[in-house]
Amino acid sequence: MRIAALSDGIEIRIISSYRSFNDQKNIWNRKFLKNESIGLSLKENIKKITKYSTIPGTSRHHWGTDIDIVDGSYVIEGDVLVTEKFYGKGPYVKLRKWLEKNAERFGFYLVYTNDKKRTGFNYEPWHYSYAPISIGFLNSFLNLNLNKVITSNEVLGNSFLESNFIEFYMENYVLGINPALKVDNYLTNKNR
Repeated sequence: MRIAALSDGIEIRIISSYRSFNDQKNIWNRKFLKNESIGLSLKENIKKITKYSTIPGTSRHHWGTDIDIVDGSYVIEGDVLVTEKFYGKGPYVKLRKWLEKNAERFGFYLVYTNDKKRTGFNYEPWHYSYAPISIGFLNSFLNLNLNKVITSNEVLGNSFLESNFIEFYMENYVLGINPALKVDNYLTNKNR
């Protein structure tokens, strides 16, 4: 996919790929402490973090199948993974349009689409998943005991992450993805 994009003048640059549990825990805990310092309640804090960040142990980046990408032709200061940079006169408009047209033929699918009916995390035009592998990982992941993982690993705010919340989170966030990345839908699309 990278070579094909390059031939169209787009330099795919991976900003984030595999992320360990500890890396995700550090991201989560940093955001948790920042939100706590401005006075957010536990519930508000978790809600704010989960607009874009996963609970450690639930990130698709743990699987090594998901990537956050930008067009490396542009040198951008600050946070590059901002939706506005993929629209209007943003530096990544050409990349977004190219990916919308071409990514699926290489097995990559946008995870968090701009579909208003999709639940969970906010739209991320930079986050793609390699479906031929990630779908199997998702199915295996759904059989894990997440309560045990989350409550035993120094995740800040884990007292809020009890069974009912985890069930809601799994249904609406972990499974709030592009339908093409769910096994039944992927097999149907693949056989067309």
